[in-house]
Amino acid sequence: MPPDLLYFLILSLLYSGLLLIAYKKAKRLHLNLKITLDLALVLMISGFIGARLFHVLYEQPTMYFEEPLRILMFWQGGFIFFGGFIAAVIAGAIYLRTQEQPFRFWADFYADITALGAGLGRLSCSVAGCCYGKPTSFLGLGIHPTQMYSLAWDTSLAAILFLLARKPAFELGRGKLFGAFLIFHGMGRMLIDPLRADFRGAFLLGASVSFWIALSLVFLGFVLFLSPSATVKKIDSP
Repeated sequence: MPPDLLYFLILSLLYSGLLLIAYKKAKRLHLNLKITLDLALVLMISGFIGARLFHVLYEQPTMYFEEPLRILMFWQGGFIFFGGFIAAVIAGAIYLRTQEQPFRFWADFYADITALGAGLGRLSCSVAGCCYGKPTSFLGLGIHPTQMYSLAWDTSLAAILFLLARKPAFELGRGKLFGAFLIFHGMGRMLIDPLRADFRGAFLLGASVSFWIALSLVFLGFVLFLSPSATVKKIDSP
């Protein structure tokens, strides 16, 4: 199977699996299943669009300006996780506001699922040959397997967040689970990004824009984690 097709097959299976996890988790917690699944759809669609647009506007704007129809040729690759993440957070917040739902609660709910998706999504990067690392002689690897570094980091983070969610101090709605996700995912990106060798647009002050976004997420994560916990609103199924 061509790498491009395998890339999207893995992502499709991953999104389906994450959707099933969200459904079962919401059912176990007696949450509103319609809002759970509608929000998941909003996050997926906006994340896809945001990841594509960030690539278009940041990595290769000149090429797409000259050939705008290529923007729609997403099967040729060109997605950036942070673009999708930022778009998903904004779109999700707007949707939750229309439904009069607390942002912190649902951000906590999806924190471990997001970490798992970010980690396993690197499998698609590995088969497509993107997001590769710089040359290294460490253990005879040849190049840093940065996709595998990210996979190990974020799946471990997902497991930790899953366990923390069972602690009273990390009750859904306090914002601490989402804060912890922002901190540790951001830290992982800051550690791994300098090892990458793939082209990701112009650097700013010696580092990629992704590095600076990751640093911003760490800061925001600490603000959210250390801020006074919001009053937890119990959200039952209708």
